[in-house]
Amino acid sequence: MFLLIWAALSGVGYGIGAFIFDEAQTELRHFVEDGKPIWGKVIAKDPENHATIRYTYVVDGTSYSGQGGSGRGNPRFDDIKVGDNVVVYYDPTDPAKSFMGYPQYKLQASYSVVVFLAIAFPILPMIVILAIFFAIRAARKTEANEN
Repeated sequence: MFLLIWAALSGVGYGIGAFIFDEAQTELRHFVEDGKPIWGKVIAKDPENHATIRYTYVVDGTSYSGQGGSGRGNPRFDDIKVGDNVVVYYDPTDPAKSFMGYPQYKLQASYSVVVFLAIAFPILPMIVILAIFFAIRAARKTEANEN
């Protein structure tokens, strides 16, 4: 019975994670499948704004700009300097859309979060269910001993 409840709650956790990350995963999958890699150039670093890095890149002679985070195939924030080249993926159907780093790294991380939610989501409800079960059982034992 508990396994059935655990499985149901895992399904709910997975569903919540998939719903929350669906749009981001769809966009990331698009960059993984159709995006084109290009070198971008770091134009600014903003440590006060979630360690954001601003960059530019050129597609067919047109300059575009974007912002993103470090890692995912690029150096750590502290190791990147203004003027450095960074890996950028852009959307060939809309070159103004870009992603800094290798999108497959972030996509894999988002899948990991969904799996974690599927595993972890049932824990608190199961603790509550078990606590209620044992409380009822203890109350019944006490009631039986009093009679």
